[in-house]
Order: sequence, then C-alpha cells, then structure tokens
Amino acid sequence: MSALNHGWKMVMFGEVVKNANFVERDPEANGIERIVGLEHIDPENLHIRRWNTIEDGTSFTRKFVPGQTLFGKRRAYQRKVAYAEFEGICSGDILTFEPKDNKVLLPELLPFICQSNAFLDHALGTSAGSLSPRTSWKALKDFQFPLPPLDEQKRIAEILWAADEAAEAYESVLLNIERAIDVYSDKCFLLHEARKKKPNIPSGWKIGFLNEISKIDPSMPKGLPDELEVSFVPMESVNEGGGISKCETKKLGDVRKGYTYFEENDVLFAKITPCMENGKGAIAESLKNSRAMGSTEYYVFRAIKPEDTQFIYYLTMSGVFRMSGTM
Repeated sequence: MSALNHGWKMVMFGEVVKNANFVERDPEANGIERIVGLEHIDPENLHIRRWNTIEDGTSFTRKFVPGQTLFGKRRAYQRKVAYAEFEGICSGDILTFEPKDNKVLLPELLPFICQSNAFLDHALGTSAGSLSPRTSWKALKDFQFPLPPLDEQKRIAEILWAADEAAEAYESVLLNIERAIDVYSDKCFLLHEARKKKPNIPSGWKIGFLNEISKIDPSMPKGLPDELEVSFVPMESVNEGGGISKCETKKLGDVRKGYTYFEENDVLFAKITPCMENGKGAIAESLKNSRAMGSTEYYVFRAIKPEDTQFIYYLTMSGVFRMSGTM
C-alpha cells in the first residue's frame, strides 16, 4: 500500500459518517411535499430531478434534509447516489448519510466518496439476496478510505462540483439537440399525414410500410457454430437517444436460445415500455464477427437496400413513430 500524502489519514466510513435515519410519520402536517423513491434517482447523477408529491400518498417514513447524501442500498450496481438539495421523504432502500463533524468531513465531498468505485465495490461485495441484493449500513460503515485534511477537501470538492456543473450543462445541450432532432424528424417524415385518409404529401411521395423497405426480425442463418464469438447486447447497453454504449463478447452456443439475433448494420428498436418512449434504439455497428445476440425486447429491422439503413433508423427514432407504438 502506497504512503498517504502529508496530512491524509485512513479512516473507517462509520468513524466520520453517520446514517441519519430521521423518521417523519406526518410529512403533510410538517410541510414536507416531496417523496423520493429509488426510481427517482438517476444512475451516476447527483441531482434529483423527479419525485412524487405528498398528494400521491406514501408509506415511507424516512426523512432527508438538504446537505445529506442519499445512497441506494438495493442493487448497488445501479450506482444511485444523490446530494439532497431539498427536504423530503424517501424510500427505506435509500440510506441518508451526513458527516458526524463538518470540521472533519465536508458534506459537499461525501457524495463523491459514495460515488467512488472503491465504495461501490464495497457495497456490491457486502450485498445479500439474489433478486434484489441489498447492502446495509452495518456493512458500509466498515469501508476504509483515505481522508484528506479539510483545506484539501475544499479544493477537491470545488473541482468535482465544477466538473459536475459542466457535465450538467453538456447534458442539457444534448437534450435540447435531441428534442430539436425529434421535432425536425417528425416534420421530415410527415408521419402525422400517414394516418389521414387523404394525406397531404409532396408529389412523388407515397404512403408505405416498413416491411416494404426492411426485413423485420430476420432469422438466424442455419449452421452457425456454437464456438463462433458474437457480440452480446442487453437492453441496458442501448442508449436513450440512440447508440450502443458497450457490449460483451460471448460464444454463440451460450446465448443462442432466449435472445434475439441481429447482424452488422441492422436497426434495433426497443419495443418494451418505457424504453420505447425514452428513445432506446441503435444501428448495430462494430459487432464481433458482424453478428450479435441481445434482448428479446428488440425489434430488428434489416434494410433491403443498404442505403436505407439510416432512413429506417431515424424513422424509428422519431417521436411520432414511437408514440404510435404505445397506442
């Protein structure tokens, strides 16, 4: 183990952090309006953007306050950590951390400690249960980490929050671009006209069907060997807004049954809600041996003419097309 920097020291998480665990049994009477469940905390994002209101009703009693760090103890691999910027009630599957002494550990640094790979690895390693593995405060308080002196904590926290602010601004720009593309693509494809008995479309256009320009869910060719290495693309590997973020390599024999087959340049479309509404889809590219297996919740479109691949992708990514799938 390498020597620590001057002034730094190894500490146990439970030495400097407490699990506040405040209880509030009548939030409405005490002016608390927001209810936060695990589903409201986005992976790898410290900001809570969604919540239920007290009018929706709740059985939760755990209270959190501004400045606390919220940590999702169930399925810790989802990396759900948030920094509370308002008061509310949260699920029992969310732990509420705060420093024991703000002169020893800054509240602003705590969420980044909980976001660290080391902390999350410890949480995963101490989780129990097969379907919904959970870690516990008893296990987490034994996590060891190097704690810098307070002035160094301030410097690190300022840098990390500045980086977070830049990332949030970037995400906002991307969201606005995606919205603009969505509106523009809907207008370009004239999908709103396709439903009309007398569509108003330009000369030379016609109302067509996807199966006229693509093969839908094409079958796997016969005779592919079990030893063939292919890409494996589960639903979580397909991004909202388009693209594949990561995929594994597996032997075809291990994934031949129970998954969907597709090939290089096929278009993937998530047919399950809410993935469909959220814009999960992709053009399959850079596949191992040009072949892949993935979720059974994909529709696969293979362009009859290769030059139509991009057209099919943007068509299926358009808002009107996706909304038609929910009706």
